[in-house]
Amino acid sequence: MRRITNLSVGVRAWAGPVGGALFTVAWVVATPLQPGYGFWRDELSGLASLEARHAWVLLAGFVALAVGTAVFATVLPRRGRSLVLAAAAATVGVALFRRDCLTTAVCVRTGLPADADPSWHNHLHDMAAVIAYGCLVVAPFVLARGMGHLGRLTRAAGLAGAALAVLYVSKVLGPWNGLVQKLMVTAAIAWMTAVARRPPVNATGGAP
Repeated sequence: MRRITNLSVGVRAWAGPVGGALFTVAWVVATPLQPGYGFWRDELSGLASLEARHAWVLLAGFVALAVGTAVFATVLPRRGRSLVLAAAAATVGVALFRRDCLTTAVCVRTGLPADADPSWHNHLHDMAAVIAYGCLVVAPFVLARGMGHLGRLTRAAGLAGAALAVLYVSKVLGPWNGLVQKLMVTAAIAWMTAVARRPPVNATGGAP
């Protein structure tokens, strides 16, 4: 961690958006390579599931996102930084514990409904995803007061993330739920990009 904080604030801040961009490229590339995957309907994790033909593409994207987010967290105020680091760690768990099924409707391999007797690693995958999303939704509200000129933007990012999380969990948009999830992730990456452009004034290894 000490070596990371010795890097310039700009380098550390842009690690988040770069990791997010690599993750976005990964799922954009993997989507047309996977027959049966619904862009609007299905969750991103399906592209890294046990059934995915090119799971390594999104798995690499998850790793890039996790590393970038962890380095990005070092420019944030101490209050709330741990939440972003926890989200990065949980993202690693999302990659390690893969989902069983490609789509949210049915497992192609078994022909069973996607929610029928999921494996232990599928359960852990879901838990890791909840932790990652939860931390990224809460973090902006905790960080806002210490973000100076970025306070309002950070609070707005938190509200947007919370609204999208409610839509996603409630599944009120039905077959569009996969798009809602993609917007959730993209919103978090957009916030990191805004912060990277103008990092907090006190963005150092020992930021308060």
